[in-house]
This record gives sequence, C-alpha cells and structure tokens, in this order.
Amino acid sequence: MRVEIAGVSVAFSGREVLNVASALFVDGGICGIVGPSGSGKSSLLSVIAGLRAPDTGTVVFSQDGQRRKPSRDDVAWVPQGAYLLPERSVADNVAIGALAEGVELAAAMERAEAALEQVGMRDRVAATASVLSGGETQRVALARAICMSRPIIIADEPTASLDREAAQNVADVLGRLQDERLIIVATHDPLLMEQCDTLLDLGAR
Repeated sequence: MRVEIAGVSVAFSGREVLNVASALFVDGGICGIVGPSGSGKSSLLSVIAGLRAPDTGTVVFSQDGQRRKPSRDDVAWVPQGAYLLPERSVADNVAIGALAEGVELAAAMERAEAALEQVGMRDRVAATASVLSGGETQRVALARAICMSRPIIIADEPTASLDREAAQNVADVLGRLQDERLIIVATHDPLLMEQCDTLLDLGAR
C-alpha cells in the first residue's frame, strides 16, 4: 500500500491549519508525522483516513496497480486515548474490531487472541479493561487495530503520557507490524521518531 499526498491543505473558519506540498508513505516501514501542537498532524491523519476531504490537493491510495481515494474502510485507527469499554474483558475490547467488519463472534475472538499474542498481552485476555495500566491499555488499542483486516494502521500520539518502558513496548509492537501493514503515526516522542523510516515534519514548512 502507498499513500501519495500532493498539495493538501485544511482550513478551519478560514484559518489554514495544514499545508503539505507532497509526501509519500509506503509499507515496509513506520511513517511518522511530526511537528509542534497545532501544526496539523491530527488534521492530516483525518484526511488520510478518509474522515474529511482536504480543502485543496489530493490524497491517493495505491495498491497492486489500483489507485483510489482514501476510504475509512482501508484504515484501522488508534486514537489518542484507547477508548476501551472499561467493564468488558480485554478480549471483548479487541474483538470489537473484527465484529465491526461482520466477522462472526467465534472467529472474532480467535482473531482477538492472536492479536493480543502479537502485542504481548495474551495473558491478559480475561482481565477487565478497567484494571489495565496506561501502557497495557495502549497495546490493547493496537491489538484492536490488528484485529481489523485493513491495510493501514494510523496511530495518533500512541505513546503520549506513557513512561519510557511502556512507550518502548508500544514502539516495539509497531516495529513488528511494519512488515504486515502500512503504519502511520503522529508523534512528539523522540523514542518513536527513532523507529520511523520516513518522517514528515509539519513544523518545517
């Protein structure tokens, strides 16, 4: 999967918050979007995910020679804050990703357990989400994205507010995923920036 960005701008109430001349994200690595608060990182993620159209410019997805506009059906989103259901089990929270795609319950739970294995949380399958640490919560959110059969995973500040050990765990998970999906992250975290193969600096425009 490739994401091609050309001349993209976004404005709110007449004030431009994002202007990207060009960028290319390709799978096989982690693609980072960096820049100070207010530079448009989350706005660009929303455009890439097909959640809003840019005011100018284009974003094109290409795969196997086919080119198309962004679609939310291609993207698994890991938002700031994991938004887990606190009274449900870890497995239930992860399986939601597959259930949302119409997968039957038994198969969704199998996917959930496999995804939790990938993020090092297999032993927490039955735990209630409300008892998780911040780092565990973020890894469960990543597992939920893995559980969805979508070629792009977008993570918005996935290590924000985590201590260094928890942030390293999240960075390691993203590193393991890069051969399977196109990973795009917005981040301020130097640790995560070091993991990125491509960096788009919105503060440098």
